[in-house]
Amino acid sequence: MSFSEWREQKIGDLCTVKGGKRLPKGRNLTTNKTNHPYIRIRDMYQHKYIEENGELEYVDDQTFELIKRYIVDSGDIILAIVGNTIGLVSLIGKSLNKASLTENCVKLIDLKSVKPEFIYYYLITKSGQNEIKSKIVGTSQPKLPIYGVQDIKIPVPPLNEQDGIVSTLSSLDDKIEVNNQINKTLENMAQAIFKQWFVDFEFPNEDGEPYKSSGGEMVESELGMIPKGWEVVQFRDLFKFIKGKKPKIIEECKFENSEKYLTIDVLNRNSVLFCSKEKVVEADSEDVLMVMDGASSGALYFGQKGVVASTLAKLELISKKISKKFLFYALKYFENDIKTHTTGSAIPHTDKEYAYRLMIALPNDISLQKKIDDLLSDISDTFIAREQENAILKAARDSLLPKLMSGEIRVPLDEQGDAS
Repeated sequence: MSFSEWREQKIGDLCTVKGGKRLPKGRNLTTNKTNHPYIRIRDMYQHKYIEENGELEYVDDQTFELIKRYIVDSGDIILAIVGNTIGLVSLIGKSLNKASLTENCVKLIDLKSVKPEFIYYYLITKSGQNEIKSKIVGTSQPKLPIYGVQDIKIPVPPLNEQDGIVSTLSSLDDKIEVNNQINKTLENMAQAIFKQWFVDFEFPNEDGEPYKSSGGEMVESELGMIPKGWEVVQFRDLFKFIKGKKPKIIEECKFENSEKYLTIDVLNRNSVLFCSKEKVVEADSEDVLMVMDGASSGALYFGQKGVVASTLAKLELISKKISKKFLFYALKYFENDIKTHTTGSAIPHTDKEYAYRLMIALPNDISLQKKIDDLLSDISDTFIAREQENAILKAARDSLLPKLMSGEIRVPLDEQGDAS
């Protein structure tokens, strides 16, 4: 098959572009689950497909009736069109079929002669992002108008070659997603253990029985009743925020004396960047990172090694009472609270003082501390191994992506013209 069979077309000729809908005045989102999830830009910081993940917000039946024309179907492409999030792209998963869509996004529907996943992969390439940026209007409040989206140009190969390209890239993304799901399960396990031991105080006593329900002695504290011999501490006495810095050189390809650059996009979107290392904040694979600025402020990460971007902070221990692993799982318990207590209006920021004021009960018994640390270490070691495997898979995908989408590398086709 010849490269001449590829055609450059505008999105407006390939599909219909429609906007989302702002909530009507006086109506608010709720964390109480209803039949009507509402997709915001912050929900796009997942992976290729957006699915129900326990962090969505919803509208009630009455509000939905007012905005029910602005829904998405599974398989739709959505694109962020405002501010510094312009260019975020996601596909709608099966669990969000008929969900409502924010006014800060558009949806691409009724596709003709092009696969939705092919458009997704092209739009996340450097060429695709440059096309998007070229259509932005405004400076103080950048926006990507619908007519600008319609004018974005895409190289379109025949459908059988699109299938081959999508299949190649999806096979890598699917493996990455399997690892992400395993790590999510590991996180949930660790959170269940943490809650059992440090919230419900049902850690094993000397006889291996749950402490509190087996009659373990409890005493009054600022947090209510806690086990005797435990103390209440604020997080300000356990760690401090070390804000990241923007390096001088940032590239998409690795160069001499460079390091992986950890931005929000790299952590959330399975992308890779590299940067110079002078006068920067570096994290090792056991450091805890928190997002400090933007829609995902308060989000926590663990198992990432590289240079910390200015929108993130490394959490540095200042106490020997806990380990970095324990700090991650302790803060993970409070993650949703931290996310909902941000500062700023146009751009949310993590409220450091709020995080510092949060309190936790800790045992003075060193052997009990070591026991929980050993238990969490087994989980975190597996977690880190999956993250490292994902780094290799991401590098392979990011190397192939621009070459496949530009036709530099062609997928093999069989005699019938199907991807082989």
